[in-house]
This record gives sequence, structure tokens and C-alpha cells, in this order.
Amino acid sequence: MSLLKEFAILAVVLLGVTSLVLLIYPNWRWTLAAMVIQYLAVAWLVSLSWPLGLAAVTLVVGWMAGAVLSTTQAASQSKSETISGRLFRLIAAGLVLIVIFTLPSAVQTWLQVDQTVMLGALVLAGMGLLQTSMTNEPLRIVVGLLSFLAGFEILYAALEVSVLVAGLLAAINLGLALAGAYLLTTPEGAEAG
Repeated sequence: MSLLKEFAILAVVLLGVTSLVLLIYPNWRWTLAAMVIQYLAVAWLVSLSWPLGLAAVTLVVGWMAGAVLSTTQAASQSKSETISGRLFRLIAAGLVLIVIFTLPSAVQTWLQVDQTVMLGALVLAGMGLLQTSMTNEPLRIVVGLLSFLAGFEILYAALEVSVLVAGLLAAINLGLALAGAYLLTTPEGAEAG
């Protein structure tokens, strides 16, 4: 357990990299691969506060949400995006990350949470909100919401150890993935994406 805590900054780096991949690359395969790695890092940070078995629930639920979303993408074509669009997303992500890296000390005075855990939670929540606000594609919106919720889960896990909360967060994650899969398969949702 101390080894996980000692190298927890690597989980934050993984969260930052996967958040950027989710924001910049529109290909659904890249998106789902980044989600898998992202939930591995989320479970890593949650395991610093919760028992390992309870943190594994976060990992399994995240991977199940990715699997549900991947079933709707088998025949879809990914949109090509211009270089200027990717550059704009990268600049916006840089601005969000600058704000995030200045916040942990201020937020830590309110909440008594490890700074690495706080940083990971803020990176995911901020980048998830950014992704949700910059698209109208159902898959990317759902992935942004799942990222935001994972950031909240990291922060909440540091504040409260509860099996009921873990179950409720798992139900919300899976419900969001199922709603996203439904939107991706309906004709109205397919036209938006």
C-alpha cells in the first residue's frame, strides 16, 4: 500500500495524459483505450483512501462503462478534425490545467485531503467538464461526464469510506454509460454525433 502512495504522482500524470487524449483525439478506439487507462489511475488514487477491494469496484465499473459504450461504436466512423480544432482544444486544456495546478493549496485548506489525490481529482473534473462543454457528439459528452464523475469519486473517496456510496457511484456510472449507449443507437443521437 505504501508503494502505491509513494508513486501516486504517476497516477496523476496518467490522468492528465489520458484526459488530453480524450479531449484531442476523436477516434472512438483511442477514446476507449484512454478510458481504460484512466480508470486504472482512478482506482489507484481511490485505493489510497479505500480498501483495495472497494477501489477495485471503481476499476471494474469504469471498464464495464467503456465496454457498454464500445458496443455501440462497431460500425461508426470517426470524424476527422482540423489541426486548428485540436490546437484550440490543447490551448483550452492548458488553461484549465494552469488553473487546476494553482487550486490544490486553496482547496486543501477547506478539505483535509492529500495533495496528490486532490490534484488528480481536480484534473479529471476540470478536463471532464471541458470535454463536455466543447462537443455535441454523444460519445464524447458521456465520456466527459464519466471523467468528471471519476474526479468527484476520487475526491469523495478521500473524505468518506462507505460501501453504499461506492455502490451508488457505480450505479450512476453504469446508468450514464447505458444512457449514452442508448443515445448513440437512436437515430436522433446518431445525427448529433
